[in-house]
Amino acid sequence: MYEILKQRYEKKFVTKDQLIRYVSLGKITKEQYQKIVKEKA
Repeated sequence: MYEILKQRYEKKFVTKDQLIRYVSLGKITKEQYQKIVKEKA
């Protein structure tokens, strides 16, 4: 799931708010969220 969301975020298909929702649902960890956001920024 991490790799899929990472690719979608890089293509701007997924927003930061959506990624936070995936964290709350337990699909990705907070660390994975931070890694995805940092790589794009």
